Amino acid sequence: MILIADCGSTKTDWALCDNDTVVTRIKTQGFNPTQQNAEEIFAALSTELEGQIGTDAPQAIYFYGAGCAYESAIKRMHTALSGIFATKEIYIYSDLLAAARALCGHDEGIACILGTGSNSCLFDCAKSRTRRNILLAIRGVPRLRRAISMAPASSMGRRLTTTHPR
Repeated sequence: MILIADCGSTKTDWALCDNDTVVTRIKTQGFNPTQQNAEEIFAALSTELEGQIGTDAPQAIYFYGAGCAYESAIKRMHTALSGIFATKEIYIYSDLLAAARALCGHDEGIACILGTGSNSCLFDCAKSRTRRNILLAIRGVPRLRRAISMAPASSMGRRLTTTHPR
């Protein structure tokens, strides 16, 4: 089984999956390892998550989180997760990469997050990477996919993206 987390600064959605089947969904508070230390994150995970997953450690954990674009934050998050689970395969990526993969699939495109924090990127699927500061790149990319999260600030984002025809 694998454990996947979509984590913002406000809330985290967890899914424990067995092959293509979601076995359990869990919501916990959000985390941002640029704002919290590993001990704080560990304490919250111990309280909110540990008992809900079961006794077997997942084979792998894929954690996509706010603030997880920086090496120091990735190390903090890894320390907290490895303190909870005896899982050797823990992969930590930014929440922006999760949004880009979910929205763009195997295509190049733009992904935006508008929630507690906001961010946007140009996604290059071939390299599975995101490039920030995309405003100047918007015009030159063919077949862009623009999508906006349904967060409260999304009406502003929808207005912004509708000014750039597909």
